[in-house]
Amino acid sequence: MRKSEGMLVKEAEVTNKAFSRVTVIIVTHNRPECLERCLQQLEKVKYRDYITVVADSSPSTPAAELLAAKYGAEYRSTPVKGVSRARNLGAHNARSEILAYLDDDMVPHPNWLGALAESFSDISVMAVSGPVLSLALFGSGEPELQNSLNSTPWGPRSFSIEETNPQWFERANFGGIGDGNFALRRSAFLQIRGFDERIGRGSAINTSEEHYAYYRVIDLGGKVTYLPQAIVFHQDSPICKELAQKNIRESAAYAVFLMHHHPFKTLRVLKFCAEGFFWKRRWWRTDTETQNSLSKWEILLCGWKGFCDFLRSVAKIS
Repeated sequence: MRKSEGMLVKEAEVTNKAFSRVTVIIVTHNRPECLERCLQQLEKVKYRDYITVVADSSPSTPAAELLAAKYGAEYRSTPVKGVSRARNLGAHNARSEILAYLDDDMVPHPNWLGALAESFSDISVMAVSGPVLSLALFGSGEPELQNSLNSTPWGPRSFSIEETNPQWFERANFGGIGDGNFALRRSAFLQIRGFDERIGRGSAINTSEEHYAYYRVIDLGGKVTYLPQAIVFHQDSPICKELAQKNIRESAAYAVFLMHHHPFKTLRVLKFCAEGFFWKRRWWRTDTETQNSLSKWEILLCGWKGFCDFLRSVAKIS
């Protein structure tokens, strides 16, 4: 057991007696209709031992604060836009060991929170992710949900990723664990010093904030688990050429970010990007078919734009 791994597990042993209490952190930004729908459905989850914190990112109206009061949630706001900053704000105001995150346009399944909380009874688990299904399936029965899970990139069976797993680095950083629906131990959150505010929606590098957190947790010797029962619903994004270009641009910006801040991983990142350029299929990604419609020049142009996004993020910080 590495020293860092021992620190994470030792902290979990101390706090795990109170693992049942969860703080649900809902990150919002000027979408009161979505936020109210999320809060309404959160009241219907079957797990009751939780408190809710609404983390408002750069609000322009008091709507989110009023909704938080209406549904008995705590309210915190930050004047600086960015999902990573809002997630950190919510975590620093939490009073529980387990932090569960929702975006305001997500709708949790009634079993969502209970499934997440139960997973943390294993002290080696530092983070848990769940599937994000189409909002059109909200209210569907188990057969329909199971059919949808069968076609998702992460599948209908639970699994865990740690440093001993093949391609753990690639899966943690590039969408091989989950996307947007997750929970994290507060002790692990503190160990990795929260979400990196240089990346994530609302910043110049508009992606991968939770993936980078997974990477740092696993790099410290922790385990991240995917749990298919922890379902949330979200509006589908239209599958189109523009979306594929956006995904490549954002992935390129994040890849440069990784190489810049973790140069010892450069070869691994370059290998992953080169394989993607030649359309190597990743079982955990669903956008390959759309990306195949792009020419090599279009992919290179998107990669160049992503590199420029990284440079802008550096200039903004300095």
